[in-house]
Amino acid sequence: MTDDRTMFGTICGGPISGFERIKTRNWFCDCVLLTGKRNHNGILSDIRYVDAENLGGTNFFIHSTSEAVVACNPNVWSPFVKDKPPLYFPSHVKCMVIAEEVIASHDSSERGQRSLMRHLWQVLEARWKQLDPLGRAPHKLHVSSGYYGAYKFQEMDWTPENGKEGEAKLFESNPVEIPSLNRAVLSHLNPLLSANPSSNDDPDEPTIKGLSQAISSLPPEIIANITDQVTPLNNPSLTPNYILEPSYWHASLFSGTLLPYLWDISETEISEEDGTAVGFDKTADGWDWELLAEQLAQTSIHERGKVFHIPLGLRNRRRIWRLVEDILGTEL
Repeated sequence: MTDDRTMFGTICGGPISGFERIKTRNWFCDCVLLTGKRNHNGILSDIRYVDAENLGGTNFFIHSTSEAVVACNPNVWSPFVKDKPPLYFPSHVKCMVIAEEVIASHDSSERGQRSLMRHLWQVLEARWKQLDPLGRAPHKLHVSSGYYGAYKFQEMDWTPENGKEGEAKLFESNPVEIPSLNRAVLSHLNPLLSANPSSNDDPDEPTIKGLSQAISSLPPEIIANITDQVTPLNNPSLTPNYILEPSYWHASLFSGTLLPYLWDISETEISEEDGTAVGFDKTADGWDWELLAEQLAQTSIHERGKVFHIPLGLRNRRRIWRLVEDILGTEL
């Protein structure tokens, strides 16, 4: 349940629960405070986050320093405050795990990741500055997407019963530890139809199968250049063209390059745990891995009734992933 004192995470828009507010500790309770470090010229040089406990409202307790602080504190900009306090933005621990995965999928270098984390901070700071900087510390930041539905958490006295069936469970579902993730994903893997779409009545036109064979015969570096054009996969057509072999889609799905938000899907675990249940074949031939990848790559997969059924935790992960992508794509 939320009220007018509830603090909301600046990444996902969901509530940050204090120890006194719920009987069973869940992922809403585990939070960190993001803060920026500036050099002697006032230039933002680094972003760090510290483990904290919500004491109610915008008040937090930092474990490492045993210090009580105020998140989104307007005194940071007040001309009447001599010793400016650090600016802290609260976030759930799980949301920062996802944010780090998003950033890593954009840039594998440490320097690049630090730059993207600074960008994330600056976007949060810009959103905060849109509010009254000299008023009271805000409990929430506003985003045009409405956090893809989670803004309903931010209505006073919002309870799970206020939402449509399953709606509250989506936003409350753990987006990192997802039970039976492999089984849930592979349950949508279908056999490759024997009727090959490569058939063509015109003998002078190359068939899809012919194109696929031609690509397979190219040098590895050229094949890599071709496949790089579809990695990562984002909102593709749901009509596979089958130019690339099933083995490519199979390998790319489990490598994490094709769909980075599925960073923890495991081929080994699937082959041992779920193979029999779905008729899984390690060779990848005979299964429509391309269609499965294209379905999982739909941006709107987190929305109810879109594409196909996936666990609520995975839908919530994809929602938060999309929110972080929105932040990284925001121009300053």
